[in-house]
Amino acid sequence: MTNFNQLSLTYQLDIVEEYLVMAMDDVAHGTHYSKLSDIQKVEVKDSFEDYLSEAKISITPELVQLAKDSFNNSPLPSLMQEYDTNHSVFAETVSNVKLNNKVTIIKYTDFGFPYAINTVIDSLVIKPYAQHKDSLFITHKPKGRRKLWEEVILPYQSFIIYDGWLNVDIDSLTKKVISSNSQLTVTTTNYVSFDKRYMTDIVSSIPQTPLVSYNVKEAVTYVKDAQ
Repeated sequence: MTNFNQLSLTYQLDIVEEYLVMAMDDVAHGTHYSKLSDIQKVEVKDSFEDYLSEAKISITPELVQLAKDSFNNSPLPSLMQEYDTNHSVFAETVSNVKLNNKVTIIKYTDFGFPYAINTVIDSLVIKPYAQHKDSLFITHKPKGRRKLWEEVILPYQSFIIYDGWLNVDIDSLTKKVISSNSQLTVTTTNYVSFDKRYMTDIVSSIPQTPLVSYNVKEAVTYVKDAQ
């Protein structure tokens, strides 16, 4: 369905609805969704997502909203939302990082140099931001703070999440000393701003395996299940 995104929302929804009908026919032809067993509902979801994936269909928030407005008591909107989340570049991050746990987040400052945050994750939400369909909104409470903060991670950015509050000396990992005396120490950064080698060096230097290492090491996502 190469021109799917060029179709009207109404036509897009017709196509997506047809795929759900096909998925239900694959599992239990002629049976209403509410009559399916839990196992059958999972099979319908898997079949539905396979159809969407094979057709290279992208589910947008506008399309989900139209489905909500158009269908009452239908599983279609929720299945569409779940597919959209599962196929996000941040899907593994959301599914593998446990909420309300202490973590250490390492990301770039606005100037392009890494810094570490000891914090507690309150929520992880994937939603559009500016021109980006997939952006990760991390709501968290930093160590020693009373209020929640929010970080917005865009698809091209890099970040690392470690389990627990680590005492990470970012300066020693990202800078080198040029000269030093009793009054003054002069340092320089190892690389230019936003160089991805900063994150690679940090992962290599910290013995603990990160829960999430996104867009690190040749833009590959690595995720380890939280224990």
